[in-house]
Amino acid sequence: MSTSSVESGSTSSSPLIRGRYWDYVRTEGVVLLVSFAVLVLVSAVGMPAYATVMGWFGAIYLMAAAIALCVLGLVAVRSRQSVSELLAFGWLALIGAVAVGFSALYAFTFGAAGSDSPTTLVVSVQLIHSSLFYIAALIVGSVFHLWRSRRASK
Repeated sequence: MSTSSVESGSTSSSPLIRGRYWDYVRTEGVVLLVSFAVLVLVSAVGMPAYATVMGWFGAIYLMAAAIALCVLGLVAVRSRQSVSELLAFGWLALIGAVAVGFSALYAFTFGAAGSDSPTTLVVSVQLIHSSLFYIAALIVGSVFHLWRSRRASK
C-alpha cells in the first residue's frame, strides 16, 4: 500500500510540473521568436542586404536559445512554486546569456572548421550578432513581463 501511495504521489506532481514547464517554454520561446523577428525586420528596413545575414546569425542564436530554454526552463520550473514576472525575466536573461555562450561554442567548433577566416574572427562575429539578439530579447522580454505584471495587478 505504501508503494502505491508513493507512486501516485510522484505521478500526481509530475503532470503539474510538465504543464508548467511547457507553459513556461512556450511563453519564453514566443518572446525569443518575437525578438528575433523584430531585429531582423529592423535590419531589413535599415539595411535590406544585411537582413539575410542577421537572419542567419539569428537562427544560430535561436537554436542555442532553444537548447538553453529547454534545459534551464526545467530548472526554473522545478525551483519555484509561484510565478513571478521578475523571476521569469531573470531566467530569460540567464537563458539568453547561456545562448550567447552556446552560439560562440558553435562558432568555435563548426564555423571555424569550415571557414577560411581565423577562428577569432568567426567567434567574434558570432558573439557580436548573438549579443544583438540577446539585447533584443531583453528589451522584448522586459516589455512583455512588465505588461503581464501590470495586467495581473489590475
